[in-house]
Amino acid sequence: MPAARDLLQLMKPGISLALTYSALVGFLMASGPQVSFGGLLIALLGSFLGVAGAEAMSAYTDRDVDALMARTKHRPVPAGRLSARFALGYGLMLSLAAHGLLLVALGPLPFLFMLSGTVIYVLVYTALLKRRTPLNIVVGSFAGGMPLLVGSSSAGSVPPAVLFAYLLIVIWTPAHIWSLSLHYRDDYRRGGIPMLPAVLAAEAAPRAVGLASLALFSASMLGAVAGLGSAYYAGLLPLNAALLALSLPFLRGKGDRALPLFRFTNTYLLLSLGLMALDSVLFRAL
Repeated sequence: MPAARDLLQLMKPGISLALTYSALVGFLMASGPQVSFGGLLIALLGSFLGVAGAEAMSAYTDRDVDALMARTKHRPVPAGRLSARFALGYGLMLSLAAHGLLLVALGPLPFLFMLSGTVIYVLVYTALLKRRTPLNIVVGSFAGGMPLLVGSSSAGSVPPAVLFAYLLIVIWTPAHIWSLSLHYRDDYRRGGIPMLPAVLAAEAAPRAVGLASLALFSASMLGAVAGLGSAYYAGLLPLNAALLALSLPFLRGKGDRALPLFRFTNTYLLLSLGLMALDSVLFRAL
């Protein structure tokens, strides 16, 4: 009987909950004055199960790489606590439950968004590109925003502000993942994963992270084009000031603060998405 802790770890609950939070943001941004709490709960459950299933399936694909990397070798599959076949079956079960729930309860559009995210993450990113190209996460980033679109379409529409939020997640992902891979660059090399900072020269790698963070900073300022207003910008400005302060040393070729930047990007995304939801709700109330 698998341990509950291993089953939970296989689902990567931190990532699954963070992306489920983006589904909540998407739902709130697209909702009218009357929020359907039943629809919201189904969208959140479907998003969580879908992301968790994709993560479990990726544990099957990455089992050999995870065993080589110090950061991942203690996960359930490489450590031998769960079999790779079990991880694949478990992931498929969760994924089928998520897609079935979304299709039956909420309709074809949330289902198609979740299906797109699963295909991009499990097949295109993890199975095809992750070991082949330094730009792997640039393509994989398009999967990360799909729960946001699941939440939005579950509420009945995908407004411009939600599309902007999706674009921001896509741009955020390289800054987030590259800062982590810069900190663990030797681990990624050991595992044969050509993340961009792991294959670039010593000073070029931090600059790539700095440029990715600068792209995030710049893109975030364009929210007005999608209709976001003062509530969004009031909270964004201190976030962007902190992001810029953390990023500047990387532009000068210094990468010794990669892990603090990685951790801050988590906070940055959660708060910036929350600001978008708040701004959208306030706009409807006025």
